[in-house]
Amino acid sequence: MRPCTGIHGICPPLCTWAELNNGTYSLEDVEMFNQTMNQMIADYKASVANK
Repeated sequence: MRPCTGIHGICPPLCTWAELNNGTYSLEDVEMFNQTMNQMIADYKASVANK
């Protein structure tokens, strides 16, 4: 669900639930979205730690 909700203050939603249900995005796409969001969280935490 995280790709549909985004991460407040870090990343907007990357897709909608309807797009997941209608086949616009594959399971591979969802995995890529999650990996990208994990990296964005890591980058954000690193930038906050360096302040």
